[in-house]
Parts: sequence; structure tokens; C-alpha cells
Amino acid sequence: MTPNSEFSLKMATRSLCGGLVLATIVAVCPAVSPAHAQLGFTEFAITDTSLNSSPTTDFWIASAAPADVDADGDLDLLIAGYFVVYPTVEHPGGSVDHRLTLYRNDGAAGTKWALTPIAIDASGSWMGATDLAWGDYDNDGDPDVVLATEGHSALYRNDAGTLVRTATVLPSYFEDSDFTTMDLHSVAWGDFDNDGDLDLVFPSVVSDNNSLPTVILRNDGPGPAGTWRFTDVGANLPTAANAVSVWADMEGDGDVDLLLGNISPYGDNFLNTYRNDNGSMVLADSGLAFIRYGTADWGDADNDGDLDIVYCGNLDLPDGSGETVVRVLFNDGNGGYTPVDVAHDLMVGVPWLDFSAVTWADYDSDGDVDILVSGEWLAPGEIEGRAMVYINNAGTFTAASEPLPAPIAGNAGGAFTWFDVDADGDLDYFVAGGYYVPGGNGLIEARTQLFRNGAMAANAAPGAPAGLHASISGHNVTLGWNPSTDDRTPQTAMTYEFGASRATAGALDDAFDALVLAPRALPQAGNVSGNTSWTLHGLAPGTYRWSVRALDNAFNGSALVRGTFSIGSTTAAELVSPQTFELSPAFPSPFSHETRFTLAVSEEQHVSIALYDVQGHRAAVVHDGVIGPGRHSLTIAAVDLPSGIYFIRASGSGRTAIRRVTLLR
Repeated sequence: MTPNSEFSLKMATRSLCGGLVLATIVAVCPAVSPAHAQLGFTEFAITDTSLNSSPTTDFWIASAAPADVDADGDLDLLIAGYFVVYPTVEHPGGSVDHRLTLYRNDGAAGTKWALTPIAIDASGSWMGATDLAWGDYDNDGDPDVVLATEGHSALYRNDAGTLVRTATVLPSYFEDSDFTTMDLHSVAWGDFDNDGDLDLVFPSVVSDNNSLPTVILRNDGPGPAGTWRFTDVGANLPTAANAVSVWADMEGDGDVDLLLGNISPYGDNFLNTYRNDNGSMVLADSGLAFIRYGTADWGDADNDGDLDIVYCGNLDLPDGSGETVVRVLFNDGNGGYTPVDVAHDLMVGVPWLDFSAVTWADYDSDGDVDILVSGEWLAPGEIEGRAMVYINNAGTFTAASEPLPAPIAGNAGGAFTWFDVDADGDLDYFVAGGYYVPGGNGLIEARTQLFRNGAMAANAAPGAPAGLHASISGHNVTLGWNPSTDDRTPQTAMTYEFGASRATAGALDDAFDALVLAPRALPQAGNVSGNTSWTLHGLAPGTYRWSVRALDNAFNGSALVRGTFSIGSTTAAELVSPQTFELSPAFPSPFSHETRFTLAVSEEQHVSIALYDVQGHRAAVVHDGVIGPGRHSLTIAAVDLPSGIYFIRASGSGRTAIRRVTLLR
């Protein structure tokens, strides 16, 4: 249903009901056994009242995606949807405003949580069926975002916390369903060709109202006039008019594979996996399920190091019948799956009618992934939406006793996500969509809610990866690190976020420093899954920086650790531009014995480099003398220095550069 038809439907209903009755949620749930756990979520009121229904307005949210946009260490929230002002005597025409809004996380504000709205340019974009996907496509260290929507998909570059719309041309997108209420997560970023930059899988492609095959768009770098070049690689993937897609390394062979499903209610349903063979996508498993009105995801449900699949929805069965389930396909490690039902339609004590979305992460900080599912249930006298957490205990899932609000199934859009809004290490719950108004005779209102997780256990960030190493062969490099450890998540279930960029500008150093301060940049598993090495192919000659951090099952990130490597022969002219006086970050940092850094200068000059403590006292002299043009590697030995924060200060020819480094004994 389009925003305009939704507008008409609501106005007709309002006329029948004589106005709007604001809703209060009363959770009426069936009896549950004492063995079921308590969740302990409490609601945060949100400062922006426009996110919730009023007597004359509704904000219908189609997609919501959290990320640390401004690198301040907490997660912000990007929301796409349309804001409806209904006709009144004062405003007889009413209006529909399509919006893309970044809600900056500004923390507690009295009894509320401050999500400060910042309007993002979305002119010409239609927000009735929309998807958002974060990814650092330009390798500058901060999350960028793609907006997929009909006619006017757009790529936004993150410039120091500001989202700037580029002129990059992307396919038109549409979700072919008038039933789905939750984000489908159709569009996804992943480095499918192992060249060090993020490519884009783009299902639900349309042209002239016709659904087209899913495309993989290879990232080919900067284009003219601030655009970015993406090339269709001809992946020969099927049409997925109402799609879900997820990249992950399902085989553990060092490249990302693809989970792709079409959950359209109109037929041609499938849930398939595609194996990545040197950049070519090969069908691995087909017909894993035939889902209508649901979602699917990859994750390690039993902490054994391989990827399982969870899906939910209405299933078509081979005999022509159907059922409604939440099901986990446990990976047996030999290319097969064992299906286990987590929830089923009309279960005794939990009368689900249907399921609309499912995701998983470690909500209770015990080290394994739990399941959050949304759908509808048969409440006394009426149908209501709700969400439930199914708690994971060694691969067995048990429904928790406390239901959470969730939208009803319908055409009002909606989103839900795990979202650590208060940066305390556990996962909070964000949900938005359409809800029946009690006593409203079918009237639907828009509601957005945020629930704080009272975690049952503390959850520390993982230890940073150590033992970074590089093996170079021609224009290829294999980068590796030692497995990290965590207080909750087993080592076999840790994932890793990896990045690499050619070192051509000092701004890249600043971006890497920002990442160190933003361990929750994206609330998702690491982009190289559980691998502890990653190979990049076909690199141009030059010096590169690379980084890795560990993530636990609650998406807590370790400190970022960084390294450098060089491909081919390089000259000072390639690496050092005119007027350069560039001091790199020290690596490792923190360090216990010694740390290294580089100084790049464009001309011969006298340079003084010293180490200072936080009181400004000089702790050590690193270099004091003339150096020539080029990039110079230097070392600081701890010797008798005490633990603490220090600053490396380099001065020469009227220029000064400063870097922070931490010593831990």
C-alpha cells in the first residue's frame, strides 16, 4: 500500500471512530511455566515526540539502522519513513512528507532519552518501501550508508559525522509486498572479491515496474564529480522481489558467501546459500525454505564456529499445506543442516498466529546468541502484535516470560532491532510500526519505543587481537592475527571486523584514531566472520594500513589494532606529497615494550621528536637531528617509563604533529 492510500484508509477510519484514542499498551500474555526467564526491559521515553502518533499526525517508519555516525562511542539511529499530517479544519489538505532522519544519540535527558533529529536530504525519494545499509565504502574509517528506494536510491558519504548525499547512480528498489511490517534487510555490503573495499548486493531491483535479477555491484573506487563507481559483475543471481540478504563466510575459507531469500507473498519463494568461488557466486544450497512474510539470518547458535541459519514466517510445504514457524537450521559441519523449531503456530501457552521478523544476538550477556522474534498472537478478544526473546541454553531455545511490544502485521511499515543505546555493553530493544488503538474499531496508530535492557550479567569488551602479521606474494597479501578472548563469548564464536586502505593521506590516520574511540561502530557481527586471517588480491603498489578488532556475541568491540604493509616498489614521491609533515599513529598502542611509528617529510630538515607525559614533562628524546625527504620508521622503547598516556611530538620547519600512545606494563 502506498503512503497516499494509507493516508486515505486512516482518515476513513478516523471519521467512523470520531477521532483518535491514544493507546496505552496492556500486555496480556498467556500463562508460562516458572522455568521461563525474566527479561527485565524498561522503557525509555524518547525526546522527539513526532516519532509517536498524535491526534493529527503519524510517522510511519519503513527502515531503521543504528551506527556510530559521529564516532563518539554511542550508536545513533537513521530512520526512513513518511510523516503524515491528516486533514483538519485548520489544514484541510493534509500532507505526506517523506523523511530520512538521523537521530543523534545525546544520552539521558532527565527521565527521557535524547535522540536529536537531524534532517538528511532525501528529495525525490519515496519512503513507503525502503531499505538502509551501513558500510564504509570509501575506506576512510567511518560508516557510510546506502538508501534503497523506488526511483531514487542514494549513496551517502559520512563526512566527520555529517551524511552527504552523493550523485552516485544506484538501482531502483521496491519491496513487492503489502503485508511485510519489518525491515527486510535486503541490501547488504560485503567485500565479495577480496580487494579490500566493500561491494554491494542489491536485490529487489525494479525497472518500469518489472522485477529484475539480483545484482552484485563491484566497488571500483571514486568517479567524477564526487560520485563513486559501482559495476554490475553479472553474478547470475535470481530475482528476489521481496528479499533478505546477508554476507558471511559460511565455509571458513577466507571469502564472504551469500544467504539470499525471496519472501514475496506472490510466489517464486526461495531461501538459498551461494558459495563464493574466487569472486563468482555458485549455488550451494537451494530450497532451504519457502517463506512468505518473514526474514532469515546467519549466526552461530551453538558456538561451534560454523554458521547456522534462523528463519521465520509462513512456510509452503511440498504437500501444498503450510505452517508458521521460527526454525534454526543447525550446521552439521559437513554441508548439511538439522532443522529445530524454536516457535510454532498455535503452540500451547504461546498462541502465535504468524511471525514477521527474526534476528539474534546475545541479549543476556552469557556468551551465546538469543533469538528475538516478532509477530502476531491471539490475545483475549483480538489480535495483537508482540515480540518475544527465546533464550539460548547450549543450543536449546526457551521462550522468556515477558513479551515485548511489536507492530501488527499489515501495511504500515515498521522496524525492530537490537540497539545498545546506552553503551553499557548489553543490547537494548528498538521497535516501531503500526498498532491497533484499544477500542478503536480497527484504527491503527504509529508508535516508536525504546526499551533498556537490565542485563543479568556484566559484559566486558573482548581483548584486542594480538600477533598481527603479513605475508606478501606479489600483489597479494595475507594478513593474520591471534584469536581474541572474551569474558562471555567463547573463542570459537568470536567474529572480527577487518579493514585495509592505501596510505595516501594523513586524514586516514585521524579516521583510524576515531575508530579506536568508537568500538560500537556497527551493531553486527564482524565482516570477516570468525576468520583470524584474510587475503587481499590484486593490490596496487604502495604502503597500506590495515586494522582489526574482535567482537563478541553482543557486538561489543575490542580496541582497534593496526598494522602496515607495502606492495611492490614505492618511492618517496608516491608516498609523500609536497609540504608533507605527517606523523602516523603508533603501533601497537597500548604497548608494553616498544612501539613504532613513521614520520613522512617532503624535504630535508631538522626534526625534533620527543615523548611527553600528560603533565607536559618530556619523558624521552626519540630523535633530534636532520632527516631527508621520505617516510621514516622510528621506535620508542619503554625502558624505565611508567604506565600511562603519552604524547609523541614531532617538530620541524615550522610544523608540528602530535600523536597519543598508551604504555601498559
